[in-house]
Amino acid sequence: MFNKGIVFVGCSYTWGSGLQYYSGYNSLNNLPENTYDANKINHALYNFICTHRYSRLVANKLGTWDAVKIENGGSEDGSIQYLNQIFEKANESNNTIRYTEKHQAFNYDEIGCVVYQLTDPFRNPTINLNGKELNINIAHTRLRYGQAYLNDISLFKKNLDTATFDEFFQFYTENFNNWEEMENYFIQKNLDNIKIVFEKLESNGIKCYIHTWQNEYVSFLNSNEYFNRRWIKFNYDGKVFNSIRDLEEYNNNSFFITSDKLIVNGIEIYDDHQSLECHKIMAESISQYILNDLNAV
Repeated sequence: MFNKGIVFVGCSYTWGSGLQYYSGYNSLNNLPENTYDANKINHALYNFICTHRYSRLVANKLGTWDAVKIENGGSEDGSIQYLNQIFEKANESNNTIRYTEKHQAFNYDEIGCVVYQLTDPFRNPTINLNGKELNINIAHTRLRYGQAYLNDISLFKKNLDTATFDEFFQFYTENFNNWEEMENYFIQKNLDNIKIVFEKLESNGIKCYIHTWQNEYVSFLNSNEYFNRRWIKFNYDGKVFNSIRDLEEYNNNSFFITSDKLIVNGIEIYDDHQSLECHKIMAESISQYILNDLNAV
């Protein structure tokens, strides 16, 4: 397999957001906390990120090459679309696609495996309600990490036009008894759509693996036999971590970029993406998982 590439797909956590701060280059710019500006990432900084993110570290350990989408950020729908497009473009073109900086396309026999990073399960820019696409981004409104008040469907009123809210509210009241049921519905829908893509890739000889940034997916990965057999967890300090979030927060939040107290242009960096060391730990677990899986075949 190791003459074949590995496609890594996910959000800013896979792209390597924030790793540029470790470069020490004079071209570094300060950005607001947890933000990204493509206009402030030059070629040197981008290449530094590509070299040090976990995807490249895994590829190095396995003696092959990695592919990650050019743009930073992502959602589950975006990741699914990316996986579909990169193979469709190549296989519809009879191998005539030429490499360019912003174009990626691969034949099935060129890729050995896909490593899929689950992101915030509610980031999708639209949701499908009874066959109709509505512009509702639940992640912009929902609450996480023990905020003071509970999630409430009425919170969407301030973010949606009246007609869209009315359709969403009707869907909610007709199908769910509470917010948790609605969240579970959309989480499961994401996983169902990912499974469709995985099965297509696996039918073309590509191994598929999955891991998660946030913890909303953990109980679903635990209980779903299909994904449980493809689920990569992270091993560190004799412990097993179900998510990147849990790994980052280990030992008093030691693996956020913020915890490294980097100084750029005299200003301390605050960025809650995973640190350079965290990328190394992730790469070790992912590469070992893939090796163990291939050796078990």
